[in-house]
Amino acid sequence: MPYSNRNHEGFEDKIACLVAAELGMTLQYDWLPQRLGFFRTALKTFDSNLVMAAPAGFEKALVTEPYYRSTYVFVTRKNADVPKSLDDPMLKSKKVGVQLVGDMTPATHALSARKIVDNVVGFPVFDETTGKPGEKIVAAVADKDVDVAIVWGPPAGYFAKRQRVELNVTPVTPERDTAGGVTMPFAFDICMAVRRADKPLRERVNAAIVKRRGEIDQVLEDFGVPRLALEKERGSHLASGT
Repeated sequence: MPYSNRNHEGFEDKIACLVAAELGMTLQYDWLPQRLGFFRTALKTFDSNLVMAAPAGFEKALVTEPYYRSTYVFVTRKNADVPKSLDDPMLKSKKVGVQLVGDMTPATHALSARKIVDNVVGFPVFDETTGKPGEKIVAAVADKDVDVAIVWGPPAGYFAKRQRVELNVTPVTPERDTAGGVTMPFAFDICMAVRRADKPLRERVNAAIVKRRGEIDQVLEDFGVPRLALEKERGSHLASGT
């Protein structure tokens, strides 16, 4: 959660149901660990037709039009100071929580480039024991174990709403960080993925996304997913369900 679970309670489950209904297709699931080679295994070994949550520009599959855009966020307690940006001096003195994975995440790269290391606390991106990998880092803010956390938007917004205290969820700025001479995006358009040869299916899914856009947005709102205007619609403002 908040993406999916065996009871089909996640927001990706709800959106997949909308797309399947629009296409007049029966929805069936292939369950796979979110690890290296996930998309290749899903689309080839398991012969899945559609995979949720592929970043725009993904090169290992054919991607659809984006169905939402989200961003990394600063999670803070209600009355606490909120970093104005990644360059805010407060990040050097506060205890900062970040999510860790094999390679550097945008957050760990940005902090490392600014020599913010000793006050950083790591949390796992994947947690197969609870099925709620974003819960611990958000709860750490609520419990005052860290002062601020930098978390990918969907789990941040979802678990922030479920804490015993009110939390702020604020988009990280800048959206593209250039610290250390490397451009690191903090916001991403999220698409669905199909096999490269499935161009007709991709076009049908694109049409379903357009037609069901309002319902998709409502699902994201219900789950507290922080959203930005899509890359091609950059004149719009931030919408957040938190």
